[in-house]
Amino acid sequence: MFKSARSSLVFAVAAVVVAFFLRSLANDGRKLQLSLSCRFVRLFDGLSSIKEHEHRSIDFARFMMRQMHLLSWHTPVVFSADQVILVDPVDNVTVRIYSSNPIEDLQHRAANELQPVIVYFHGGGWTLGDIDSHDGICRRLTHLTGFTVVSVHYRRAPQFKFPTAAEDAYMAVRWVVKNHQSLGIDPFKVVVAGDSAGGNLAAVSAMLARDRQEPSIALQVLIYPVVAGSMVTPSVLEPENQCLLTGDSKNWFWLRYTTSMDDMRSPYAAPLFATTHEKLPSAVVLIATYDVLRDEGIAYVEALQRGGVSTRVLRYDDIHGFFGLDITSYGTQAVQDIAAAIVEHFQDGGPSHAHRAASGAVDGVQAS
Repeated sequence: MFKSARSSLVFAVAAVVVAFFLRSLANDGRKLQLSLSCRFVRLFDGLSSIKEHEHRSIDFARFMMRQMHLLSWHTPVVFSADQVILVDPVDNVTVRIYSSNPIEDLQHRAANELQPVIVYFHGGGWTLGDIDSHDGICRRLTHLTGFTVVSVHYRRAPQFKFPTAAEDAYMAVRWVVKNHQSLGIDPFKVVVAGDSAGGNLAAVSAMLARDRQEPSIALQVLIYPVVAGSMVTPSVLEPENQCLLTGDSKNWFWLRYTTSMDDMRSPYAAPLFATTHEKLPSAVVLIATYDVLRDEGIAYVEALQRGGVSTRVLRYDDIHGFFGLDITSYGTQAVQDIAAAIVEHFQDGGPSHAHRAASGAVDGVQAS
């Protein structure tokens, strides 16, 4: 089943060389570079094989997504350790803890040395992806921020339907806060972050924390998040956006994650549909121009803005899934920018709720 993976890896070597050449081209080569990036990442798209034998093909698609780490060659060496946490009486999830210091030393930090923590949720349509596929991203964030990162391998669809992943994400955040002493982190400086479906879970965990009045979350970092169910927007239909994630595959993922239209309209599945977005933590939202999720990401920024949430927008002329992929135009820069935005939030002390309520401005940063 995995023979075609070997062919993909062979193509990867040649494509990397070509991509470096294209990076040196002037603006005239921009569309060609985007086209190559799109074609290249689709070599790792296992969804196209899903037909009659869905469960077997999902395993293959998961395998292929794990191989995408080969597109990230700037992976720093940091300390890491896996830990299993109980999320209900029957099942558990695995978290991977990353730190610039040995994991066993974290519990010995003095009170004045406690650091912020980034709880990261991987993307993959709630179906693919795992802590291995996003290992490089988490290592970079650890290295660039100096903060502890906890990557969460939540239970995935279609075996586990909504709201399992959402509840796993929320419980993982609670576990991090409960174990703040052994992790050497400040329980009031918690960041929830994620890409695509992981961005959805970051937004949802922030919303659940607000609605259930615990724990305290300081910042949500949403990287091209899924927030609007099966809603059709112009960006879903634009031909240039049909790359690693297409309009059809977006719907495929939603049908694997949810069981009804009521699920798709739940604010804990589609946070855009929440009654209110007030009193949510400050946000950094990354938007890709050539992405079927672009318009719903913009809509969520506007919803946060109406709720008085201090929101910073980072926008890049790149494709869905580019974050952390060195083969794409802004994959490396975006990770650096996200890390810098997280560090700056805590250097500034983080805006108070009163400041958020008074400010409706969105700090838009365009990378082009």
